[in-house]
Parts: sequence; C-alpha cells; structure tokens
Amino acid sequence: MKITFDFTKTLALTALFMTVVFVNGCHKKDKFAEPDLTPPTLSNITASSVTDSTITITWSTDESALVTVEYGTTTSYGLSEVSTATGMSGSFGLTGLTPDTTYHYRIKAVDDSGNVTYSADDSFTTNGPLATIQVTPTTVDMVTEEVRLFTATGKDAHGKAAAVVPNWSVTNGIGTLSASMGLTVALTAADANAATSGTITATYGGITGSATVNITGGFFPAPPEDGAIYKIITPNASSEILAEYYMGVNTLEGETSWLNDNDPTWTASHDYMKLAYPGSSSWGAAFILVKPVEDFAHYTSRNAYNFSAFTKIHLQLKGAAGGETVKIGVKDFNDPDDGLEKKYTIDTITNNWQTFEIPLSEFPSGDRSNLKKLYVVLEFVWDSTGMDPQKKETIYVKDIQYIH
Repeated sequence: MKITFDFTKTLALTALFMTVVFVNGCHKKDKFAEPDLTPPTLSNITASSVTDSTITITWSTDESALVTVEYGTTTSYGLSEVSTATGMSGSFGLTGLTPDTTYHYRIKAVDDSGNVTYSADDSFTTNGPLATIQVTPTTVDMVTEEVRLFTATGKDAHGKAAAVVPNWSVTNGIGTLSASMGLTVALTAADANAATSGTITATYGGITGSATVNITGGFFPAPPEDGAIYKIITPNASSEILAEYYMGVNTLEGETSWLNDNDPTWTASHDYMKLAYPGSSSWGAAFILVKPVEDFAHYTSRNAYNFSAFTKIHLQLKGAAGGETVKIGVKDFNDPDDGLEKKYTIDTITNNWQTFEIPLSEFPSGDRSNLKKLYVVLEFVWDSTGMDPQKKETIYVKDIQYIH
C-alpha cells in the first residue's frame, strides 16, 4: 500500500490547532484572574445639623459602594436608611428622631464585588424641647422712625439649640412689628409722642423671651443750609462753622489747644480752618458735632441731623508742608466714643488746595454711622492704625458740605 502525505493540508491543520490553543489559553487566563477581595474604606463620617428630631450624617469611601446607615438607641441599632445609588460620598438626613435622646449609629458599605465594611460605632444626642428663648438685642436705644431687627434663639435645658417660631408682641405702643424670615422682625419706633420705653416679647410653646426698647430721640430733621457745615461767609470772605454745630479737639493726653492755634481771631482774618495737630500722642481728633436743639423730641445730651438724602462729603484740604495724612469719619447718635468707627484715609495732601469728595458709602450704615441720625457730622482723626500719630502735622480745611 502506498501512503502519501498532503503537506499543505497538514500545515493548515497545524495552524488551526495553534490558533485554538492560543485563543483557549487567553480565555483560561481571564477566567482565572484573582477576584476583588478588598472591602471599601470609609472616611469623613460626620454627624451635623442636629435638631430635636433631625440630623445629617455624611460619609466618603475610596471606591463606589452602596451605603447604609444603621442607627438606634442601642448598639443593636434596629433602624436603617439605604443610599439610592452607589457612589463614593453622600449624606443621610435622618428625621422623626426623639428629642433629648442619645442614638448610636454606624455606616455599612458594600462595593460592586460584594465586599462589606462597617464603620466603628458612634453616637449623637438630639436636642431637647424648648426651655428658654433669648431675644437679641436684649436692650436697645432707638429714635423715632428707626428700624431695628430682633431675633429669637431657642435653647433646650442643656443650652443646645431648640426650634422656635415665636409670636411677637410689643408694649406701650412703642412701635409696630413686621414678620420677616421666620425668627426675624422689624420694630419701627412710633412718633415723638409715644412712650419713652417698652418691651418686645417672643412667645412659643408657653416659653417667652423679651428685650427692652428705650426711645431716646425723636425724628431728626434734615440739616440746615442744604448740608453746609463750614463755609465762606460773605462779604468779608472769612469762614466759620454754621451756628447749628459745635467743634472740639482732643488727644489722649487731653491737649485741646490746636484748633486755629486757639486764636479766636483766626476765622475773622482767614477763609479756612487751621488744625495744628501737636503729635506725640496715641491719637488725636477734631470733631464737628450737632448742637442740642431743644425742640427735638425726648431731648438728650446728643442730637443729630438726618443726612440720608446726601451721597458725598465735599471739602477742601491742604497741608502746611505737603505729605500730611489724616482720617475722616462720621458717627451717629448711638455710636460709642471708642474710636472704632469706620474712617476714610486721605494721604494725598499737598501744600496746594485740593477738593475731596468722599462717598458716604465709605461709612457703613447701621449702629455706628446711620445717616438718618448723624451726631458727629465730620471728624479729623490721627491714630496708630496705618499712620504715625506721634508726627506733628498742620492741615487747613474749608468749604465742608454734604452734597447730593
């Protein structure tokens, strides 16, 4: 018998066999890859925004996972919330909690391979029921047509925050209340014939808190002379402070002799004011005040004008040598004499007259510089913040006026 071989077919079969082995080998390699056995790592677990019945719990992981918070009044937990989708961070807002109660909780995370990890046990305590209400501010001085905001803060027996949405009331007809933003109300003092004091009260759940309101002045009128304070008086071209204002000077050491060199003839022979600041002090100030006006309602030692219709302070300055620095400020009816009011620095003074117009927006409105009740309508200040109060300086001033 004659046996022959078809080498072409043999080679083809060999190639096919190698291909099958190669493909099967790759398949076997994928099939036997090592599985993911590492559980996710939890971090940044915090409990915050606690109230008497709610809390927020946040978490992070190092890989995508489905997360559950388990919680309850014991370490057996018993309650749980599951995240709606897998992720690497998130939060749970737990509601319906019992007031003044300690809860235990832990976080469970399951990755895509089914690996599970738990955080250590932790706990939080919900706030208790409302025990006290604090009204802020507790005591306030107001003038007629002034608006102030009052807030009520609830505390539990442990001093922790407690929910409060109070009803508000006032006594003695001192003003009207306007509800705003839940816990905040606006109190508008009544007209000049109202009582001089009264009480504002917040009540919720049988608990009350109160504040005392003192009306210290009536509605303040607009300033005279269309905002002019210090100006040239014709026909002799001298200058003077208008009759409605006082002017004074002082330093920490009590030096008061540096306004016009304390020479009463100065303004009769010059058309500008001279401030010869003596230096060698921690601070010095020259200030122009509103004079007491007897017909202001509920008269006190301080009075004021309403400058709210104006936008700028206009004045002219020059220095004796040039290079001088001074600060400009204003103060309202209630502003304490502590030097902390906002001031505007002028450090471009030369020995030639220059006009400066200072926007009133430089002096924030509110307790310290409310334009509706300015008492110090202009002050010149030397202090230790950003300047050298020990340096002797002389500056000249004229044409002080508030402008629209």
